[in-house]
Amino acid sequence: MTLTGQYQAGKADRQDAENRASASTLLANTLLGTPGQTGGSMPSVSPSGQIPAKPTAGKEWDTVAPRLVSDLSKDFQLTPEQAVSVVGQLGHESAGFGTMQEVNPTVPGSRGGYGYAQWTGPRRKQFEAWSGQNNLDPNSYEANYGFLKNELANSPEGAVLNDLRTAPDAMTAGRMFTDKFLRPGTPNYGSRDAWTQKALAFANQPSASTPGEVASLDPSA
Repeated sequence: MTLTGQYQAGKADRQDAENRASASTLLANTLLGTPGQTGGSMPSVSPSGQIPAKPTAGKEWDTVAPRLVSDLSKDFQLTPEQAVSVVGQLGHESAGFGTMQEVNPTVPGSRGGYGYAQWTGPRRKQFEAWSGQNNLDPNSYEANYGFLKNELANSPEGAVLNDLRTAPDAMTAGRMFTDKFLRPGTPNYGSRDAWTQKALAFANQPSASTPGEVASLDPSA
């Protein structure tokens, strides 16, 4: 083979290798999410990333999810779909509200995330302190929803509510809540969308039909 032929063959091999590398990177980003998509800041809530694309929920989901949709609609004047967007993201974070403690902390040696939102770092400490001050078990609904409500109503984190109220659908609102309130390192949007889709089953429950007018969830009422 001539020198020109060898050069052309080598160039073709290099191009083929680059194409394969680009395809691998694209596939990885599609499956796992692209790191740094949420602004490059350190995450305030744990990037759990451990939930399968097709979520399997336990009994906690059927109890907690509709209650959250109801309470969020009532307390923050959200439509059922907007409330569902929050519930879907929290479902992803906590494996359907069945896992309070982060299984494999992202930061080695750290305590990891805790609670429905997998609060981590300073926000985990605030959650634990708030629960203690209010004599609540941090595993309870009252503690988790109470602290979520406190953040949304009494801290700068509540700015996300304006975005939720202008979102055209639950999926869009869910992305907004993830990016602006949870701020995970790796969003894993596919899993979050699956949990949001699952939560939409509760959007038409009578107790969430009208923002601000929520019926009791007590079956005896």
